[in-house]
Amino acid sequence: MDRVASDLHEHPEREAAEEYVKEHKLQELFVNATAAMMNEQPDNPKKFLVEYLKNLKQARDSASAECCPNVFNEQNIVSMYDTLDVTGRGYITVRQYTAAMSNLGISQFNTQPVGYNKDAIKRDIFVTEAKSGLVSASATYAAYNA
Repeated sequence: MDRVASDLHEHPEREAAEEYVKEHKLQELFVNATAAMMNEQPDNPKKFLVEYLKNLKQARDSASAECCPNVFNEQNIVSMYDTLDVTGRGYITVRQYTAAMSNLGISQFNTQPVGYNKDAIKRDIFVTEAKSGLVSASATYAAYNA
């Protein structure tokens, strides 16, 4: 038995705490909130955090992708795409697409978007996939069971 497994076995309260953090996506919540705060650099960080949490609650309650708070907006996504398509070919490679998703902090995304077979991902596809991935990545709350 490795050391980590042994530590968890010997400390069930730690295991329960880690499960709680995982179940409620608390690490993601704090990472996303901190990133948003660093991006905005508000004069009143506490007020910003309260508004951020209100927006998350609104997103959860409405189940609307439009109100999920993200560090990156559509213009940021388009700018990233344009940076990757330096020569203006009108597409980026799958490798560039995958790296861009990672750079945006998106770990779960469509790995075979339209254009995958031709190794040519167009801007509109990239933007759509990135926005979808950001919504998923920012969903740091558990939906209520009705």
